[in-house]
Amino acid sequence: MADAIVSDDPASAIAVRVADCAPILLADSRRGVVGAVHAGWRGTVQSVVVEGVRAMQREFGSSPADLVAAIGPCLGACCGEVGEEVVDAFTRAGHDRAAVGRWFSPGTRGRPHFDLARANADQLAGAGALRAHIHVAELCTKTHAGLMHSYRASGAAAGRMVGAIRARPKDSCAPGNVPQSSA
Repeated sequence: MADAIVSDDPASAIAVRVADCAPILLADSRRGVVGAVHAGWRGTVQSVVVEGVRAMQREFGSSPADLVAAIGPCLGACCGEVGEEVVDAFTRAGHDRAAVGRWFSPGTRGRPHFDLARANADQLAGAGALRAHIHVAELCTKTHAGLMHSYRASGAAAGRMVGAIRARPKDSCAPGNVPQSSA
């Protein structure tokens, strides 16, 4: 099992399973290759989405500016209560103090709340993805536990959601590359 996978095979979809963690799907609009990332708070501490971008660069020559990213439903800052040890983990991992300040807010019970989607969107932008190409669902899985699976809401009995993506067939048109007729 891995937290990030990349592919150029149009015959196979790649996927991640989640139940509060963020499913992040990446597509290179120029090369037609894709990536799927599973980002919980631990993976986000380790910048797993940045590693996904680097894998696409290394394996397929992707440029981060050509990536389109979709961050699916995940535990929102509204319900993302964590302990101070989680904030400390981000600081110890070397994340910028200003970024950590944006990703955590004080909760009503005095414990920090983590904005998982924002942290991953910021990491994508830091890796070179264009903000206009980063799309965030902005749906909290725990708040909408009647519609989505949430470990925080259901515990070990929680089901899983799947985020899946498939590479574009090699013979399909790249953006700006319109087939010419032979008339």
